[in-house]
Amino acid sequence: MSFFRSLQNTPRVVTLFSNKVANSVSSPLLTQLKSIQESIPKDSGFKFNIEVHTSFPTKEQLSYMEDECQPKSILSKYIPYLKRLKNTHGNIASDALLSTPELGKSFSKDLKTLPPNIWKTNGEFWVDWEKKTLGDTVENFK
Repeated sequence: MSFFRSLQNTPRVVTLFSNKVANSVSSPLLTQLKSIQESIPKDSGFKFNIEVHTSFPTKEQLSYMEDECQPKSILSKYIPYLKRLKNTHGNIASDALLSTPELGKSFSKDLKTLPPNIWKTNGEFWVDWEKKTLGDTVENFK
């Protein structure tokens, strides 16, 4: 029972992938997420932690986002190579999509070192892993 209770009280994780933070530029999206986080009453059940990643997602993260998260347009917007692959090959399994040599070299690399066809320069988006949502504004953050 105590294990279940501790899981119940564990805050969910929201990850911000941001090149702006990597370049020491202020991130309006991070500021807005922190503002939401601080405005939530401590006794509410809506707790979340923010993880900031300045590196490209891992293959597992990208595969999960591609298969499970909405809206898909966020990934294509900030990882242009995915959009190009889909336009060329149609809907293919994420494993095949993510095994391309170009993306294979990018996993977990620092965002500021990636070319603009892989990562949109100064791009940033958040992932709510539990709610399976993506966003580049806080408007659709719940």
